[in-house]
Amino acid sequence: MVYVKVRGMSDRTENVANWFEVSKDGLKKLQLGKPKHYAIRELLQNAMDEEVTRIEVKSSYDKGLAEFTIIDNSPIGFRDITDAYTLFKPTYKQVDPQKRGRFNLGEKQAFAICEEAKVKTTKGTIIFDKKGRHTSNQKTEIGTEVSVKIKMSKSEYDLILDEISRYIMPKNIQYIINGNEIPHKQPKDTFTAKLLTEFEKDGIMRQAERETIVEVYEEPDRKMLYEMGIPVVDIDCDYSLNVLQRVPLGIDRETVRPIFLKELYAELLKHTAEYLPEESSGATWVRTGLSLTDRMDKKTVEAVIKKRYGEKALVANPSDPRSIDDAIAHGYHIIRGSEMSKEEWQTVKAFDVVQTTSDVFEYNVKDVPSITELTPDMQAFKELTEKIAKEVFGISVAVDFFKDSRVIVAQYDNLMKTVSFNLAKLDITRPYKVETIAVIFHELAHEFGNHTEESYHEALSKACAKLWLDYAQ
Repeated sequence: MVYVKVRGMSDRTENVANWFEVSKDGLKKLQLGKPKHYAIRELLQNAMDEEVTRIEVKSSYDKGLAEFTIIDNSPIGFRDITDAYTLFKPTYKQVDPQKRGRFNLGEKQAFAICEEAKVKTTKGTIIFDKKGRHTSNQKTEIGTEVSVKIKMSKSEYDLILDEISRYIMPKNIQYIINGNEIPHKQPKDTFTAKLLTEFEKDGIMRQAERETIVEVYEEPDRKMLYEMGIPVVDIDCDYSLNVLQRVPLGIDRETVRPIFLKELYAELLKHTAEYLPEESSGATWVRTGLSLTDRMDKKTVEAVIKKRYGEKALVANPSDPRSIDDAIAHGYHIIRGSEMSKEEWQTVKAFDVVQTTSDVFEYNVKDVPSITELTPDMQAFKELTEKIAKEVFGISVAVDFFKDSRVIVAQYDNLMKTVSFNLAKLDITRPYKVETIAVIFHELAHEFGNHTEESYHEALSKACAKLWLDYAQ
């Protein structure tokens, strides 16, 4: 019992059973700014949480007034008929994360915007109208019928019918709207993931991770996040996702926490990367999921990188521009720092799935010892190179040799005017082969530029032209 002192009555008290009062008009104002289909959503959600095998929606529209009736076949009907008008009353649903309801608020939000409402169940009937709230002894033999009349436009009415037809009903529930049975949707895929949910424990609503099933749907237009079949929010994703446990939501069930979506996208990516379309590999949801390193695995990261950048991709090493140039010349896609977010790079580096340009095209051979004692073959090849450099390119160069297991065949050093040949990769015992002469020309042309520079290709073109003119004469 709470004693409240009444203003102006110095010594008198009034006994008040409840601490709070609720203004229907105030609640109505809060709800009127929301889409009207939210009201019907709350009523359908209540039916879906019960042990039902059939839910039917009947509706009509006339002169600005829509009427909706939701009928279910729950064996026990409305569990506690006072729930229809008691806000935030403790409910059996709160302890079960696989029930959609949790605040015992939804039907009150719906009734607040109604002109009339009626709940008829196995325990009796409650009517809400202009006179107030009153009861009737009428009962159903089984199940509950909830009817509401709401002022709205015809477009709002049509939108409600469109929205509720999108619901993903469990396979054991027959779903009928105005005489038309809504077919059950078949998921493209399903996967299991640990996701954040909320439930009552020790009298307190808590949040914790729990393993659940997520259904993946291909829908032609809108992509949505569903909570056990109830649409929650539109999502920027290739698929619609139905989480088969309670999703942490605000009291109005309109927003989902960004971290929840991020974790959901990461789990989705792990289970769809194999068949993810290449054109989607750079989508926002993929980037978001990839950025959550602790939810990723190497197989997923490799699949995304290959689909986004192709089989031949290397990370640019800005401190080794020559390696970048050569990688481009060999047909590699160069991944530069700006192409991924900081978080994506952390994931890519954590799983070491992409080599750098320097890993594959390392040009710094200064630390590799040159061969000082030349064989007759090496001497002949050296003289051939010097002659081509002088007579074709008009330059004087030094020539040396080394052996190394790396991929490069030769290297030209512009500063030292030196061309180095890798005897582990080049057979100089038969120097007058097209492939061998081509290596010499390739390297000497670097005196004038890199592979991707016009000056490099111009030097090669002029060399070819000079040789042809010498030959023709």
